[in-house]
Amino acid sequence: MTRMLARLLLLAALFTGTARAETTLRVAASEDLRAVDPTWTTADATQNFAYLVYETLFSLDSRFEPRPQMVESFTVSPDGLAYDFTLRPGLAFHDGAPVTSTDVVASLKRWSARAVDGRIFAARLASMEVVDPRRFAIRLKQPFSMLLASLANPASTIPVIMRAADAATDIGQPVRTTIGSGPFVFEPEKWVAGSSWRFHRNAAYIPRSEPPDGMAGGHVAKLDTVEYSYIPDPTTALNALRTGQIDIQQVVPYDLVPLLRQDPAITVQVEDPFGFQALIRPNSLVPPFNNPKAREALLYLADPADYLTAMTGGDPAMRKPCLSPFMCAPNLPAPRGAMRHDIARAKALLQEAGYHGETVVVLAATDLPELFQFSTVLSQRLTEAGVKVDQQNMDFATIATRRGNMEDPATSRGGWSLFTTWRPRLTASGPIINSFLSTSCDRKNFYGWPCDEALEKLRLSYLDATSAEGQRAVLDAIVDRFDAVLPYIPVGNFSRPMALRTSVTGLVSAPVLVLWNAEKK
Repeated sequence: MTRMLARLLLLAALFTGTARAETTLRVAASEDLRAVDPTWTTADATQNFAYLVYETLFSLDSRFEPRPQMVESFTVSPDGLAYDFTLRPGLAFHDGAPVTSTDVVASLKRWSARAVDGRIFAARLASMEVVDPRRFAIRLKQPFSMLLASLANPASTIPVIMRAADAATDIGQPVRTTIGSGPFVFEPEKWVAGSSWRFHRNAAYIPRSEPPDGMAGGHVAKLDTVEYSYIPDPTTALNALRTGQIDIQQVVPYDLVPLLRQDPAITVQVEDPFGFQALIRPNSLVPPFNNPKAREALLYLADPADYLTAMTGGDPAMRKPCLSPFMCAPNLPAPRGAMRHDIARAKALLQEAGYHGETVVVLAATDLPELFQFSTVLSQRLTEAGVKVDQQNMDFATIATRRGNMEDPATSRGGWSLFTTWRPRLTASGPIINSFLSTSCDRKNFYGWPCDEALEKLRLSYLDATSAEGQRAVLDAIVDRFDAVLPYIPVGNFSRPMALRTSVTGLVSAPVLVLWNAEKK
């Protein structure tokens, strides 16, 4: 009896010694979670949600090359028209059902109806067929050289793989279910709009065996629980970070960065090493910005440094003016146009555009300090130019919904004229995944709906350029035409500081916050 008791005590000690304490990572989100369909909105909160819950067929590695993620193997025909894919074994949705080629085909159909690059894919698609549960085939009418890169697009409209039944949701409505196959499971019963949402580790998830490399490689869930809180006041979030109530503050006001750097328990780092592009997006459907002269007037309201300084404060290392529709990089054409503070010129252009005192509605995000300051300077300069401005302040989640309204603000309370925004610079690296650059006249392009068939034709011709010289010629022509059309007004690049407690390690450097491979001591 004594020997048996000793053995039980030994087993209990061994069990206790090897048991792993549950880890919960708490994040102060940059914005509220309003939608859970990443094919429906490009909001940061939705994209952060998507990369925990869903998977994609391909992911970008640290060299920004597409690598297989859900795909085990694939082949491409020499003419670029035939693609054959095989899914990894063991892929399963959170409800236990296997991920099949039927789910993939349905998801790609949904993505291709909404994404800018997806619609190019759809236009060039001959067929997309299920071969068997793990194999599917894509046949194209014309080559789409950016197909794998589009399937690995890390931001904008993400091509996640949903259950076929969810992907079949009417394209005019967002998917409301949250069952993916990714490393974390969303807990919808814990979702409190305007407050918090939560995930737990997917114990059945089988990651790839490769080490993490950018957004590619193994997506290993090392946390048991992830809890997001929406704390609109950055100072309140900062206090919660310093006292350990939260572990990550996704957006930190620039003026608080020096204070945080003095705290040995906190690390400040840049969320995305490539940074973000700040821009003004006019509504090209309604007066006055349906006239290109009025859009040109936006170039003369302020020097780009005025906007960027308002956004980022006193640290010049956090910002760089860049007026290119693409990234400012050696392999991309330099911008042709200029931006400067010339109110007289702005007034003259508005007069040429036929502006007669209509109210211009500027949407301003109160919970994103950079955008709020950007919008406020824009409103002030418009007022200086004699424009009647109505700056409407709201959280970004509301803007993400409001910007889909096509009605004239002169006749509809839901209409709008301008909003300021940003996007990962990576999505401005070329003309195909650059959703803001699309000027198709079908009103299916990105909010603001600019229409210029000449620019759209140039954009699509990039896919058919067969040499580096040919691609560069197309890019040069795009920049020239861009300056005549001005579907958006690029202001420059900036970095977003993020703060985390030193107990958090393993964060992946990416355009969005991803928490696979992250650990908490």
